[in-house]
Amino acid sequence: MGQNRRYPGHAIDREIEEAVTRPQPVSLTAAEVDAERHPITTPAKPVPVEAWVRFHEATVRPRCEAIAWNDHAVQVQWKMRNGQIVNAWVWRSAVAAPPK
Repeated sequence: MGQNRRYPGHAIDREIEEAVTRPQPVSLTAAEVDAERHPITTPAKPVPVEAWVRFHEATVRPRCEAIAWNDHAVQVQWKMRNGQIVNAWVWRSAVAAPPK
């Protein structure tokens, strides 16, 4: 008794804790993007933009790239300070320089 053979050490616990507590952007839902009725355009090369992106903790305006869009939503991607690349769908009006 006292030894946990199934979970040696606590490395797994720390990884799970970090993944759960790492801030993630709040993206629009598939229903809000509505790709069936609003076709998505994907550029050959990402377009530099600034966009308001919501996190549960705060709203930020990172310099990012538009990697896809339709007539009312834009998918943006950027690198977080920790090096993680994240993306989120935001309303087109939240993008400072919307792609054409």
